[in-house]
Amino acid sequence: LDDSAADFREAGMDDLAAAAEAVKAMGPPDELSGELWVANRRRIRIRGLLRWAARVLLIPGAILVIAFLVIPYSGNIMDVEPLADELTEEQMFILRGDPAAQTPQEEAKSISDRWPENPVYYGNYVVSKLNQQYAKTPAEKLDALAAILQRGETLDPQNAFYNFIRASLMIEAACTVQESKTLFYTYLDLDPNAESKTKQKSCFTTTIQDDALFQKGLTELRKGLAKPHYSIPTFEMLKVRKSIFPKAQTISDIHRLFFVEVSVLMPGLSKYRNMSKSILGYALVEAETGNTTTALKTVREVEQFANCIGADGRSIIELLVAHANYTATLGQATQICKTLGRVQLAADYQKRLEENNLFFRELRNSRPDSFSERRRSAGAFWSVFVSSLSGDQVDCEPMRTAEQFLVNKLGLLVLLVILTLLAIVSGGVTLLELLRRNDRPVLLFVGWRRIGRICLGAIVLPIGLYAAYVRLVTVGPNAYGLNFTGGRVILEMIFVGSIITVLLVGMSFAAIRRRADELGLTVPQPLTYRRRWFTWTLAGLFVIGTIVYVIGWWAGSYWPSMANWTPIISFMDPISGSERIAGPPSPEAMLLGLTILAFLLIWIFREWVGLIKKPLHQFRRSVYRSLVPILAATVILVGLLCGVVLNRAETSAVGRITGPAGHAMENEVNNSDYSKMRDRFEAGLSKSR
Repeated sequence: LDDSAADFREAGMDDLAAAAEAVKAMGPPDELSGELWVANRRRIRIRGLLRWAARVLLIPGAILVIAFLVIPYSGNIMDVEPLADELTEEQMFILRGDPAAQTPQEEAKSISDRWPENPVYYGNYVVSKLNQQYAKTPAEKLDALAAILQRGETLDPQNAFYNFIRASLMIEAACTVQESKTLFYTYLDLDPNAESKTKQKSCFTTTIQDDALFQKGLTELRKGLAKPHYSIPTFEMLKVRKSIFPKAQTISDIHRLFFVEVSVLMPGLSKYRNMSKSILGYALVEAETGNTTTALKTVREVEQFANCIGADGRSIIELLVAHANYTATLGQATQICKTLGRVQLAADYQKRLEENNLFFRELRNSRPDSFSERRRSAGAFWSVFVSSLSGDQVDCEPMRTAEQFLVNKLGLLVLLVILTLLAIVSGGVTLLELLRRNDRPVLLFVGWRRIGRICLGAIVLPIGLYAAYVRLVTVGPNAYGLNFTGGRVILEMIFVGSIITVLLVGMSFAAIRRRADELGLTVPQPLTYRRRWFTWTLAGLFVIGTIVYVIGWWAGSYWPSMANWTPIISFMDPISGSERIAGPPSPEAMLLGLTILAFLLIWIFREWVGLIKKPLHQFRRSVYRSLVPILAATVILVGLLCGVVLNRAETSAVGRITGPAGHAMENEVNNSDYSKMRDRFEAGLSKSR
């Protein structure tokens, strides 16, 4: 119209006449509107359909994206049920037994009943029965278990396990054992810093109530010692179940497998300790009555039994039980030999006891120069649940890296939840306005160029910078684990998430404001520093404070300390003797992070309330309505893109948790200096045979 009116003015018409003629030249209004409708109706209908679809699908889509991030980590990590979709019915039956079973014993029995000739499955059932609580005397328990033990030995005749268990039950039912009040043996204190270098321990003495049953127990022990190998059936069952597990994709899969491992039953180990004490007490009684041959033979058999358990030990706990039996045998043997008048033999046993205790003390207390660094880089899970073993060669990097990606995903999830809640609140306010008023708020499309700037400045740039930071300094072979960096990492993610939220909301608000101004709506003044000097100054202080903290952390000024901070987990490791501590994140980081979150909430509320002015009524309602698709679309795009990237990164790291990178039972001995202890037991067993 302006161009046409200009042409008429050049022809000599005045302004009013030129304007009127320009309108007339456009043609009749009805014809013009019809032509415009014909030319644009397809695009208008498509845009209308897209608007309707956006109203219906954007918020649910954002919620589905959040669910997409949450579902892989839902459920009980000690339950194998989530694996059902990936395994056959037969494999699931091996993992959990009959779903209708009510007790662990029923589960184990259902597996054995389905494959009755499988020695591993039946052995697993036997161990579950051993672990069952019996309200009976030891003799009645022996009678109750006799048949299943015999069946287990029939299926696995070369395994000494059934003989050792039967012997322990017989001896337990045949006698009582107590500590002597007059006879002691001396052993080396495991603490090298103790005031006294040695300790004294009482010898054992045994009172036999059923000599025939006790002798049958000794005979059963000798049968086991003559067999070629010893193994607890549940370890073989664990090997079968681990072969069934699908390849781990997430940390939850690693945790699920870990808890399957630590739930392996080993009820015979405590019985072995009691049996060794009882037999050593019997040997002492025999020595006191002058039966030299019986006493010394019995001592050698208990020593061979300790060597047998240690030589075939699959786990650290088996080696420790074998060591305890071996130490008690050497200590008691010194007093038995003294009682028999065999002074030189007693001195030999005492020398072996001192040498064995010295070896174990050095093994238990040895720490590499980089021990503290290794503990800091172990990661959150390994540092708490896995022992610190001498000579530990476990590669913690894959698990530590996977944990870092998992925490980043949790931070992303929190950010998406906040943005989704903002979208829901904005949509709810818009809906209330629609119900209360007749005039509909304008849904403003700010233009693709402005949307591109918002995506680049508010999302891509902050996330890209933080991703580069994570890749450079928090992921890698020399990085620290979350057990040490938790507070700093949480603060970093709160800071980055707040930056993204402020930029996204602020830039979206500015784009909507400019678009509304173009359409002639009454809009507020721009959010300049002069109008918000206090808010922007406070935000700048938070930015500076966070940067100073992060730099100070890397300089060592803000490393976590347990001095005045109650730990979440604190106990003494029974294997390594070191203190195991898991504390909450550093209070400085948490205080700063919570303050930033509080500021963010106050800022959002302040800007929301600032629009409640009558002249800004139409603009405010348009802002609320127009923010909904921007926020919801952001959640969908960022959630999918970042979620997929983080999922792939976590899966890649988890895929490397194999062999020395995993703390599995079968490699905890091989990956540490405790393999030397097993070598000593193997040498002792070969010598005794």
